[in-house]
Amino acid sequence: MTTCLPRALLSMLMLALPVAAQLEPNSEPDALGPLGGAAISVVVHPIDTDEMLIIKGSLPAGIFRSTDAGASFGGAPYGTGLSGIPRGLTQDPSDPDTLFVRDGNKVFKSTDFGATWSPLSLVGLYNDLKSLAISATGDDLLALDFFNAYHSADGGATWSTVQMVPFGGILTDAYYAPGDASVAYMTGSSDLYRSADGGASFSGPIPFTTIINDIAISPSDPDELFLCTGFAGLFHSTDGGTTFSSIGNAEINDLHGRWFAWDPDGGLWFAGLTSTFYSADSGSSWLEITEGWPALKPIMSTLVVDTQGVRYLGTESNSMFGDQSGGGLYRMPAGVPAAWEHIAFLASPIHAVAVASPGGRRVIGLGNGVYSGALGEPVAPTSLFLFDTHALAVDPDDSTRWVAGGLINLGSTARVHVLSGDGDSTVMTYDRPGAGAVQDIEFDPFDSNRLMAGIFPASSGNQALIRSSNRGNSWVDVAGTAGWATRAVAYDPHTPGRVLQLSYNNQWSQSLDGGSTWLPLQFAWAGTGPAMLLVFDPFVPDRIYRGETGSGLWRSDDGGDNWLAMGVGLSSTSDLLCHPELPGMLWVSDDSGQILVSVDYASSFEVALDVPQGANGSALALDVSNGSLLLGTDGASAWELSGASPVVVLGGGTQGSGGLKPIFSTSGGLPQLGSALFALTGEDLVGGATVFVVLGVAEINAPVFGGVFHVGGIVEPIIAFSVGGAPGVPGAGAFSMSAPIPSDPILAGFSVIAQLGVADAGASHPTGRVLSNGLRITMIN
Repeated sequence: MTTCLPRALLSMLMLALPVAAQLEPNSEPDALGPLGGAAISVVVHPIDTDEMLIIKGSLPAGIFRSTDAGASFGGAPYGTGLSGIPRGLTQDPSDPDTLFVRDGNKVFKSTDFGATWSPLSLVGLYNDLKSLAISATGDDLLALDFFNAYHSADGGATWSTVQMVPFGGILTDAYYAPGDASVAYMTGSSDLYRSADGGASFSGPIPFTTIINDIAISPSDPDELFLCTGFAGLFHSTDGGTTFSSIGNAEINDLHGRWFAWDPDGGLWFAGLTSTFYSADSGSSWLEITEGWPALKPIMSTLVVDTQGVRYLGTESNSMFGDQSGGGLYRMPAGVPAAWEHIAFLASPIHAVAVASPGGRRVIGLGNGVYSGALGEPVAPTSLFLFDTHALAVDPDDSTRWVAGGLINLGSTARVHVLSGDGDSTVMTYDRPGAGAVQDIEFDPFDSNRLMAGIFPASSGNQALIRSSNRGNSWVDVAGTAGWATRAVAYDPHTPGRVLQLSYNNQWSQSLDGGSTWLPLQFAWAGTGPAMLLVFDPFVPDRIYRGETGSGLWRSDDGGDNWLAMGVGLSSTSDLLCHPELPGMLWVSDDSGQILVSVDYASSFEVALDVPQGANGSALALDVSNGSLLLGTDGASAWELSGASPVVVLGGGTQGSGGLKPIFSTSGGLPQLGSALFALTGEDLVGGATVFVVLGVAEINAPVFGGVFHVGGIVEPIIAFSVGGAPGVPGAGAFSMSAPIPSDPILAGFSVIAQLGVADAGASHPTGRVLSNGLRITMIN
């Protein structure tokens, strides 16, 4: 039957809504991490220390700008005039807005702190300039390629090649003394050169015993040098490099020295490959800063200290799996050296996400393992580390137990791990060298002891399907599936024992006994690109969603016999998620950096979110307790969008005739302002029952009729009507109630709580009353 929500009741609801509730819904996602990327060069404005520029080596690469001291960066490179990937941001000490950068075999200059760039006249003889140095006055510049030094005495307007006789070979770096613009140094692979005329000419070479990685010149004495090497220790000179003495302790001398940096307090910083040290006494003693690092320490790239004494450390990821976790930008406050704080970037590709339980932990699978975090907190590494995680499944009987699949050994050994205690411990339960990656893992919805997993590409004679009958604690190869290159597996939630498998080339197979035996690989379903997803609809039997990169998203309404293209382009990492409690509602990540939402089984879509930082969505999960969408991306880490589902199903329903619980839902699209089609629906009611629709503006949890009643701040009158269907027949009753939403913008963000009470002689409660689930409906623009 069809009815309509009275306009008078809508008006009463509007009047009852509290002023404090008049908030716009959250349309911007919150970043969960993990942080990472590559910050290979950093400069901070000397006057406005909230403004900084960073050369980001991880994709998207280029110069990025922050105006909040590194808390956030733009999603696209900053500035105009550069053609390639720049290197070596260098500040003019005499002008806070003037910067230089190397780009190929040219030097570019900016006089507006990176907003615009112009090339200088220098064109190096070799492809890439390796170093650039600027004197304290800004007049003299030095640039190096492999075999040549170039000098400018007029701020970069004109250049000449520096003559060095004798010349020791390859050049590596150039330096100006910070306290004396006339003194400059250059290093070769194992030589040191000194200039007393601002870099116009150099004496030398002064031979050294090993490769020189970096030098630091004292701000107060141009003849005092500190020199680091690769595994040969640290050295100190007070005579311009004529003689050196060793100053490193045993720990430091065993490190691969990377660089030095001066602190405004007079202290000296030194970096090994993955460590930082500080000396307050010119290198006589060193303090290692060990606090603040992730489980896998990053590679140290650069350090700058702003005019307020705040340190910024640029690092690169140390992962062998290609993800960017652990690298990026770190910060340390001014004062006594303490711990590093990770502040940027969001750069890691995410392969899998899960919400362990309603309101529970967020679980993330990426190249460095499995990360997790509580609601509202950033994710952090679990006990499963250094494992390229491609698939996650939460045990339906134990939300603290997760099954993770992926690969190890740089893409050849497929593995499954079981994590327990919210990731505190892990056990490997499957290991198959040469197989590839465990690409998908699914629990059987009818038997939580059973799981299926698919392997891609399943080469070297390895099977492409494995199954478990003990919750993932051990696995059995499914014979006859070698080389199937499985991208997805899916259990049919309507037919016990039915499982589908999808191969990379859109061929498929089916099992009707829970995965023990399978059809031979079948002819490919329609498609023009590699497959990546396969999902059964949780409400409509035989409705299946499938994705491939050529023609995009497909839907079948007859169990896979026929397919309809839905007109949505997909990337190789796209994912699709059906709402488990709202029929017809689903999300899909497309190939243009958007998350799309549908409320009509993919027949039409609206944009739910532009994925941050220009990335594509790669993994989706829903927290049914609050409607938040957990989003993994293909290069911008993980995010959470609050209120992605403006309709949240609240528990509390009770059983009526035939053991059925009334299903209370919505239809007609999202609850958008001005929607004339929005409606409330009820199903699985006893035929001919009297239904009471209760609406309110506050959410409560009260025990009623053996269930939980959620409607507080009830707005009267309560609507009552009888549904159709054969009287007394369980499940025969249903209704649709039109509930058009006013277009008044003041309603955006308002939530209405709704629930059904049903008179049912077959109710389990002695009152003969049944409760449906409740709904929290938030109106959106």
